[in-house]
Amino acid sequence: MDDGTRTREINRFARELGARIDDGDRTVCEGPEWGKRMRGLGFEMDCWESFDRAYGRGDGPDGFAHAVGRTDDVQVLGNGIYSYWCYINHWAEGGTEDDYRGLRMMLSRLVKSILTSTWRSSRGRSGCDGAAVGPRPDAGDPRRGRVAGSAGTRGTAGTCKFAHGQLAAVCREPI
Repeated sequence: MDDGTRTREINRFARELGARIDDGDRTVCEGPEWGKRMRGLGFEMDCWESFDRAYGRGDGPDGFAHAVGRTDDVQVLGNGIYSYWCYINHWAEGGTEDDYRGLRMMLSRLVKSILTSTWRSSRGRSGCDGAAVGPRPDAGDPRRGRVAGSAGTRGTAGTCKFAHGQLAAVCREPI
């Protein structure tokens, strides 16, 4: 899909999922539908690695809000949303209201970011191997907004870190 189409589809996805969360729908993290949609948009469940490396997650809710607020990389933010969604879906037993507020905050930031950011897809990757994102480049750096990775790799056992703690997971297959 070309960048213009992808931008429109990401916008539609973020607005639809955000609206469902706003309406109190806590079934959005059940079943595979939203995960399939995120994969179709080129996002990866990387166990929070790309987001954590690029922005960190701060300490507590205020630190997390600050990290999300300075996020400007669509791919990294989408990967973080997918990872957070998987956390709620698979490991948090439906999640808490704080989890949904965090996910909603990320979706709002995604809508804001899609008009100003660039991305490079690293499709085909899955699991906890994480995206190889180095130190955050300066605003004028041409590498900014890119996620590097080797296509086709599979994750191995690792520790997936989420906004509200750590989660040990074996991520050998795509979720």
